Amino acid sequence: MSEKIQNSIYLLKKQIREKHPRTKKVLIKDVDFTYLSKFFKSRKFKEQKVKNDISDSFDIKVFYKKATSDVKWKDFIKNVVEAEQEILNLNKSTSESYIILFQNIKTKKIFASTGGYAHVTVQEVATNDFGIEILARIVKVDDKALKSTKERNLTGGIQGEVKFFRNDYNLYENDNFGKIYNELNALLTKESLIKTFGFKAKDLKNDSICIAKNSFSLKKSISFQELLNIIKKCEYLLTKDYTVEINSVNKVPKSENILIENLFEDLIKLTYKNYCDTKDFYSIEISNKEFDKYFQASTSKLSFYYKRKLQEISLDGTIREIQQVILTIVEICGGLLTFEEFKKIIDSANLETLDENEQLLTKDKLLNHFCSEIIYNKETYFLIEKDWYQIKKTFIDNINDQTSYFLNENIYTGPKLEKWKDLSENYSP
Repeated sequence: MSEKIQNSIYLLKKQIREKHPRTKKVLIKDVDFTYLSKFFKSRKFKEQKVKNDISDSFDIKVFYKKATSDVKWKDFIKNVVEAEQEILNLNKSTSESYIILFQNIKTKKIFASTGGYAHVTVQEVATNDFGIEILARIVKVDDKALKSTKERNLTGGIQGEVKFFRNDYNLYENDNFGKIYNELNALLTKESLIKTFGFKAKDLKNDSICIAKNSFSLKKSISFQELLNIIKKCEYLLTKDYTVEINSVNKVPKSENILIENLFEDLIKLTYKNYCDTKDFYSIEISNKEFDKYFQASTSKLSFYYKRKLQEISLDGTIREIQQVILTIVEICGGLLTFEEFKKIIDSANLETLDENEQLLTKDKLLNHFCSEIIYNKETYFLIEKDWYQIKKTFIDNINDQTSYFLNENIYTGPKLEKWKDLSENYSP
């Protein structure tokens, strides 16, 4: 066993919005140790005692969960082997998970690192783009650093894609309209690791790949003290300006809470129209930020409250569009719900996905799986798993910059061409 492992770092939200279970009034809760202790306890994590004086900069808490689940294939294999065979002895499998919280004593920012399946729980209270925010302050737009990407598309027939590059790419070379990066794997040189994160040259044999998404991690085993140092360096980076604009979209900030509430209200009204008339189809895709895991799931579990009773529905495969959710609601609740009744169901609904061994892959509120586009006050907004976006006004400037870069990198060296005068002289069908 090693005292060094790979770690992912999350930045937790300062506040979170919850609905009161009875009044449905929106409550704003501070995300502090008190809130998190209750939240993790509700997810069956137990707090562990932490050693004294392990950090002068952070208050640290640790939570642990041991979970058991049925081994799905045991009943199947009973039909194949004789009774009392060893393969039939254990009907349960066990998994262990942990969460470490780091609260900066001065700034009060809370970071988290996880092991096992705990990342699914932490993502419910973590910011959505911490890793990308860090990378945007390390690399430059023309750095040949990209190794792979995970991308969501606002337009076109491809909903999401994962790319692995044969040669190192930069952000210019991989850009196209309407794309949002969910994850980037980029190469950090030894010089960058020393300068940015404070590693010692003697501890580095090679360059290292970083994984930037809602978390930030290095594909490098690190000690606990190195983890503490990287968290400090990441927090410092957040005070610096961007060196590159990674996503050419404006995320509607959480401070615009009235706008966000109105956008969600309008979207739920459009969803309700689908419920009232299944022929009146408004496109709402169902996805997850970890879409590569989500779309490969073997089972989906949809749950919601109806007449104060929890309804739990298990479905094969993944839910891709809102119509499948609506048909499930009609089957259980009928087709005569009022808008307020329908809205309560959507607000209370959760969706999780599992693999073939019934291990949890993704879990979040149903609303946080919605992907759609609406027009509000003559402005177009895109909802992509939790967040609302608008195309930035600098988007055209970025296209011009990318075009200039392409022309400079691909200078024409062929025979001299005649200047175009008009189409009739230069084109023949």
